[in-house]
Amino acid sequence: MKNARTTCQLLLIISVLFSIVNQSFAQKSRLSKNNYQAIDAHAKSAPKSVTQSVGKLATYLTKPAKSDFQRVRSFYVWLTHNIDYDVALLNSLNLDELRRVENAERELAARIQQTLKRRKAVCQGYSEVFNALCQSVGIKSRMISGYSKNNFTDEVRNTPNHAWNVVFIEGNWYLLDPTWGVGTLHNGQTFRKKFSNAFFLSNPKTFILRHLPSDPAWQLLDCPISFATFKKDEKTIQKRLQQPCTDDKRMDYKDILAKLERLSPQERALQSAENAYQFNKKNRERLGAAYLNYANHLTQEATRRKAQLSADELIERRKKVIKMQQKGARYLDPSQPNYQEAQGYGYLNYATALSSKIKGSPDSQLMPLFNKILKNLNIAKKFLSKGTSSQAKKALKNCNQNIKLTNQNIKLYKKQKSTNKTRTRTKTKRKKSRKRGR
Repeated sequence: MKNARTTCQLLLIISVLFSIVNQSFAQKSRLSKNNYQAIDAHAKSAPKSVTQSVGKLATYLTKPAKSDFQRVRSFYVWLTHNIDYDVALLNSLNLDELRRVENAERELAARIQQTLKRRKAVCQGYSEVFNALCQSVGIKSRMISGYSKNNFTDEVRNTPNHAWNVVFIEGNWYLLDPTWGVGTLHNGQTFRKKFSNAFFLSNPKTFILRHLPSDPAWQLLDCPISFATFKKDEKTIQKRLQQPCTDDKRMDYKDILAKLERLSPQERALQSAENAYQFNKKNRERLGAAYLNYANHLTQEATRRKAQLSADELIERRKKVIKMQQKGARYLDPSQPNYQEAQGYGYLNYATALSSKIKGSPDSQLMPLFNKILKNLNIAKKFLSKGTSSQAKKALKNCNQNIKLTNQNIKLYKKQKSTNKTRTRTKTKRKKSRKRGR
């Protein structure tokens, strides 16, 4: 339970410290400029029939909206009024379970659907639904993971414990935290629902007092604060923010984020994780998971394009997967069964790709190729034997069959080589015998 609170306790909102009175002038201007009263009323009156899917819900919520600010506002208000904070889920999750859920991208749609159905979530659920709603209407949105301070402790751990969102509207990024806009969690047990505007399009200099993104560029500050500064009290952070921004501390976050946006989603996630590790080198697990996720993406991409790739191209892609997995293993607990399985699949796929080179290879290259295949199959076997899933057991069975087949091929090859040598010697003797007879 302690790990659970460290992982998502974030949601513990401090409505007193972040009241509407303390909102920045810029935020007030946006609230007034866009006249959200009608949008808020529309969002609050959404019938249950439109909440069965992200598409239907987004269509309803944005119907009266005349700008992206109003569309985003409608999403924020609906979430904060219709999704309750799931205290039971928070207390039942442990760190490994949450990490497993976060890394299962293929389950994203199912998780979002479950959140809409249950009307309960922790920070990840709020951020995922908000992100999906924005993307469904063409608004660029990103989920941000990071560190937070809550209303019953200012302790900051080395592992990110919260998730929120950023949106890109009219050429600028804006910060939102729909989880903290719902209400407050007291003592980690009692949730009190109370809507807050404080976390809608928040001023970065206010937001940073309690939210520190893993990737410093998402602070949206020209002079970002350090992890060490964030661990201190608010007065220290505010004092740091008031200091002149010298060139050695200045960050062109807009340029950094623009470069990130030009990458594919998978490359962007990996680059952001590398940035996060450089920012806090005790945050090892996120980088390790990012490498494994990227390796998984490369595996799926190679499998999908297998028919279009040459044998050499497929081999190089499988080899790259192993390199990514090896990098990930440096930052993660190597004893975890799912990590062991992932590496096992990597070596098995690589050995299978090498096998495609057997046919057509010169005789002189066959034995080195057989040995290379066998070596990688044995490595795969070592990793897969530590897996616990039915998929790992199936892959292990396949691996053992391939090892047996490869050993048989090696025996046949050696036998054929021996037979050929015998034939060659016999032919040589006959030639010599004929010459003597003459």
